Amino acid sequence: MQPIINEFVFNHTGSDTNEFVEIMGDANTDLSNFWILQIEGDSNSTTGRIVSAVQVGTTDANGYFATNFSNSVYQNGTSSLLLVEDFTGAVDDDIDIDNDGSIDNAPWTIVVDSVAVNDGGASDITYSSTVLSGGFDGVSFTPGGASRIPDGTDTDSASDWVRNDFDLAGIQGDGSTLDDGEALNTPGAENATDSNGGGNNGGGNNGGGNTVPFVPIYDIQGASHTSSFEGMQVRTSGVVTAVDSNGFYIQDVVGDGDIATSDGIFVFTGSAPEVSVGDGINITGDVSEYRPGNRSNDLTVTQISATEVIVTASDLPVPEAVILGTGGRMAPTENVEDDAFGSFDPETDGIDFYESLEGMRVTIEDAQVTGATNRFGETWAVSNQGANATGMNDRGGIQLTEGDNNPEKAQIQFDSGILDYAPGLNVGDQLGDVTGVVGYSYGNFEVKPTEEFDVTPGGLERETTDLSGNDDQLTIASYNVFNLDPDDTDGSSDVANGQFDILAQQIVNNLASPDVLALQEIQDNSGSNDDGTLSADQTLQMLVDAIAAAGGPQYEFVTVDPEFDGQQGGQPGGNIRNAYLYNADRVDLVEDSVQALTEEVLDAAGVTDPTAFAGSRIPLYAEWEFNGNLVSTINNHFSSKFGSTPVYGDTQPFIDAGVEERKAQSLAINEFVKSLGDEVAEPNVVVLGDLNDFEFAAPQALLESGGDDSQELFDMVK
Repeated sequence: MQPIINEFVFNHTGSDTNEFVEIMGDANTDLSNFWILQIEGDSNSTTGRIVSAVQVGTTDANGYFATNFSNSVYQNGTSSLLLVEDFTGAVDDDIDIDNDGSIDNAPWTIVVDSVAVNDGGASDITYSSTVLSGGFDGVSFTPGGASRIPDGTDTDSASDWVRNDFDLAGIQGDGSTLDDGEALNTPGAENATDSNGGGNNGGGNNGGGNTVPFVPIYDIQGASHTSSFEGMQVRTSGVVTAVDSNGFYIQDVVGDGDIATSDGIFVFTGSAPEVSVGDGINITGDVSEYRPGNRSNDLTVTQISATEVIVTASDLPVPEAVILGTGGRMAPTENVEDDAFGSFDPETDGIDFYESLEGMRVTIEDAQVTGATNRFGETWAVSNQGANATGMNDRGGIQLTEGDNNPEKAQIQFDSGILDYAPGLNVGDQLGDVTGVVGYSYGNFEVKPTEEFDVTPGGLERETTDLSGNDDQLTIASYNVFNLDPDDTDGSSDVANGQFDILAQQIVNNLASPDVLALQEIQDNSGSNDDGTLSADQTLQMLVDAIAAAGGPQYEFVTVDPEFDGQQGGQPGGNIRNAYLYNADRVDLVEDSVQALTEEVLDAAGVTDPTAFAGSRIPLYAEWEFNGNLVSTINNHFSSKFGSTPVYGDTQPFIDAGVEERKAQSLAINEFVKSLGDEVAEPNVVVLGDLNDFEFAAPQALLESGGDDSQELFDMVK
């Protein structure tokens, strides 16, 4: 599970001792890449500054990690707790420079969870969607700490939390007793009230007649990405269409006939629900907008957190699934969102199309796979074997092109909680009709199958190059080997998983043992173990040996190690870099030609911005002699798109992160290539590697021509 903030204490009676924060995650798991940040929220000169930063350690056998008791570290006023991944900042960093409540400076990769306390001060600011203030649970004074009840409850709302006892009840050796509506202080242990029954969150239906309004599912959903009933307690009804491990999906039997309003919804129970598909259900619960994984740029899922579930009937027929395809509703084929959520347009905007089906039963008609099943169990497919899709290619995939983000392809997400069925699928496979319920997670709408289906393999095989070296032809290839390292103690298990052998087979059989092979993401000898190791000679030698064992040539290798730990970004501790393998029987490496294109080298070559690769992978230059010719190669790994917002996210148009860095890097390489022409007329130059962008993107044009009328480089894909 993604770790969450499960309990905290900032303030209690007496002196400020026994402060703590508890994190909950998978058992016996190293969470040292996560940090607990405290952000000042009181209105003063330090608003938005990081007050404290604590690195998380390893969870215990029950999945808990609790900080040591602190003394006057956590503030008693308005404050936000952020659980972030890969923190690179420091205490006193200002994350909200203009104090407008939005994070301007984020020295981390992602906020995975957050909660804030607000003491009601004028102009105070919080940095979490979940805010606990005086009265959040019917008790007027500001909470000094709180627990999720039950453990791990996470709907991104204040209703997940119960305030902790202000008199320290639960702290070892303290004899205090709970007041009504309070939870025990239990660092490193299961959160509990006296009866472990969840406390009193206030605002519930306490009897006295049916005072909770009945609202049909389609009205709860509305023609919008968020519900107008958010935060309200409602009653509704429907038929169970799918049962998951922590809740279930229900759908209105009849619906309202409006394609803009979904007739289905997810009901969150927090544990395995005692219902079955086909049950008629009456539900009372709180409407909330849940952000799966607490990823700040994702959309939210409208759901009901159930406080009462009554089964009124069994073995009812489930509503007919909405057909996605020519027999029903056609998804837009190019546009995801064209007006930044200015209007709700399910017929023309892909993001609105899938939102209008959230929680409903659907069938992808005559589905064909366009994206093979990945390690997260995700597959992409189009309806009607792609007959109505734009950009289908001759291998059965679908092309992303400028202005066409392919909203007609639907993600199929195999969810073992719903159906223990997960066939591995490849591009071009024919699936027939795929029926499931529509969910959303990790930046994508998804169809979660509720029924098995027949698979007709498409027969797609990995490509094998037609190019081969001879007396007159030199072959050069490029391959990103994805954080390759020989040390399985770092958690990646490349050796045990046979990754070196797999890569070797592909290099020999599919790439036909190229004369020069440019590699990216070669990690140091200890992998992501952050122990100061810089050399990657063991990584490269293990790959060279595997290639020879697979029937390939006895390659030699060359690289330039980073000057210091973390210089080139990538996985912390891994020190990824570019490298070359070469067949010395076919090509000669020019002595002393290999160099990392550092700031100093680029500056000497007259590059306008020699700092373009600062903090990123440094290009690796080499010269080769072949058949009396000199060939130069530049092996690149441009800045990634990490930090981009999802295509189906709450920022529209979505953000393509790193594009300015890649433009600067493209221009720098183009200018460096121009400088080679000052010494050799019409030099033979190959620029290759992982450019981390699309062929139609702006950096590509700068790489080829430098933004002027010249053209130094030619895209061989084009």
